Amino acid sequence: MIKRFITVTLFICLVFGTAFAQETYREHIASATEHMKELNYEAAVASYEAAKRVGGRSWTNRNETELNAAKDRRMDQLRNQADGLFQAAKYNEAIEMYTTAMKYSTPGNTRNVHAVQARIVEAQAAVDKQIAEAQAQSAAERTATSRATVVKGNDYFIAHQYALAVAEYENAVKIGGLNPAETTEANRLIAEAKDIIAKTEGYNRTLVDRDFNVSQNASDGKLTITKYNAAESKTVSIAGKSYTFILGILDVVIPTRLHNTEITIIGEGAFKNTGITSVVVPEEVVEIGTGAFSGNRLEKVTFGSKLVKILGGTPEGQKEVTEEGAFEGNHALTEIIFPNALTEIGARAFKDCGLINVKFGATLPASRVVTISESAFRNNKLTELNLPPELKTINRFAFTNNQIQTLTIPGKVELIYQGAFSNNPLLALILPASLASVVKINDIDCPRIGADHAQFGPFVSAFPESLNRVTLPASMHSSNMLNFTANLRSFYESQRSAAATYVRSETSNIWARQ
Repeated sequence: MIKRFITVTLFICLVFGTAFAQETYREHIASATEHMKELNYEAAVASYEAAKRVGGRSWTNRNETELNAAKDRRMDQLRNQADGLFQAAKYNEAIEMYTTAMKYSTPGNTRNVHAVQARIVEAQAAVDKQIAEAQAQSAAERTATSRATVVKGNDYFIAHQYALAVAEYENAVKIGGLNPAETTEANRLIAEAKDIIAKTEGYNRTLVDRDFNVSQNASDGKLTITKYNAAESKTVSIAGKSYTFILGILDVVIPTRLHNTEITIIGEGAFKNTGITSVVVPEEVVEIGTGAFSGNRLEKVTFGSKLVKILGGTPEGQKEVTEEGAFEGNHALTEIIFPNALTEIGARAFKDCGLINVKFGATLPASRVVTISESAFRNNKLTELNLPPELKTINRFAFTNNQIQTLTIPGKVELIYQGAFSNNPLLALILPASLASVVKINDIDCPRIGADHAQFGPFVSAFPESLNRVTLPASMHSSNMLNFTANLRSFYESQRSAAATYVRSETSNIWARQ
C-alpha cells in the first residue's frame, strides 16, 4: 500500500513538473517570437536558449533553426556596429565588439565567422601600428600619449567596460611613456579589471543552495531566506577616487526549494544592497520581510500568487529610523503587479522608487489588499491609481509626492490618515456615499495627535488644495471636511451638506454644484 502511494505521488509530481516546464517553454518561445518581430535579436536568442533548457522533447529542429537564425542576425548587427567603430579608428572597441559577435556564431554561418575573424586580425594590426608610432615619439610625447591612454582606460573602467579598460592600460604600458609609479598603477588597474572579468564569468551559472543562507521556520519546518550570497561589491581606486562595482547573479530567479525544502518567507534584509536588477519570487512565498530588497537596482519584480504580506520598515517620524521598507530605494522600478492573495503592504514598502504604474491584483475585483501602510508609495511617479475594492485603511503619507490627478476612494475604506494623498496635482476626487457614516479622515484617532504631536509637526491635509472637482456624500463630518479648503467647506455647508459633485471655477476660487 505504501509503495503504491509513493508511486502515485511521484507520478503526480512528474505530471505537474512536466506541465510547468511545458508552460514555461511556451512562454519563452512566445517571448522569442515577439523579440524577433521587434528586431531585438539579443533578447530573442536569450529567450530561445531559455526555452531550450526547459523544453526537453518539446524542443524541435524548427526551434533550433529559429535559434540559429536569431544568432545569425545578432552577429550581423554586432559586426555592422564593429565595422563602424573600425572605420572610426576605434580599434580596441571594434575588437571587443567583433569578439562579442563571435559568441553568436553558428555552424551554418562560416562565411560571416571567417570575415569577423579577419577583421579582428586587421583591428589588432591597427592597434599595434598605433603603439609603434607612439613608441617612436619623443620622450615628452610618449609620456603625454601614455597618460592620455591611461585616462581612456579609466573612463572604460568606470563605465564597466572592463576588457576595454585592460586593453588601454596595456597599451599605455607598451608605449613606454609612464614613470615607474605610473606603470605600477596601470598594472594594478589591469589586475583589478581582470579580477572583475573573472568573477563576472564565474557568476554565469544557475543559482544553487550555497548562494543563500536559510533558516527553518518553527511553525511549519519550511525555509526563510536570510541572506543572498551570489552578489558582491568590489571597491577600486581609480585616479584617486573610489568606485564600487557590483558583481554577481543580478537577474535573480529564486528557487522554489533549497536543500530540498520549500521556501515560504524572504527574510529581513535578505537581498538588501546586493545590486540585483530583477527578481522572480517563488510561488509558495507568503511573506516578504522588512528591507528584504531595499537599496537595489531592481527594474522588474515578479511575485508568486500566494504572497500575503509585504512587511514594513520603521514608520517615519520616529526618532530613530532603523529599518527600511521591503523595496525602498529601488529608483529604476517603474511597475508592480500585486497578486490577488496580498492583504497588507507595509510602511515604506515602495518608498523612493520610480513607480509609474501599480496594479492591485492580476484582476482588480479579486484583490484582497485591506491595508496600505504609512509612506508605502511615497515619493514615486504614479499618475493613475485604481485602489483595491476591499481596502479599509490608507495610512499617513501613503501616496504623498506622486503625480496622481484623479482619484476614487473605494466604498469599504474606513480610515484615511493625514497627508495620505498630499503633494499630488490632484484635480478630481470621488468619495462614495458609503463613506459618510464610517470614514475617519486624518485627525480622528490619528497617531500624530497627543503626546507625539510636536514630533509629527503641523496638521497635513489628506488631499491637496489643487482639487477643482470633488464628489462628496451627504452629511460629511466637519472634522473630515477639514481636509478641504475653507471655500469648499463653506459652500458644502450652504448646500446643507448635500451629496453632489462640487466644481470650482477655473478663474476663481468659487465653488458650484454640478
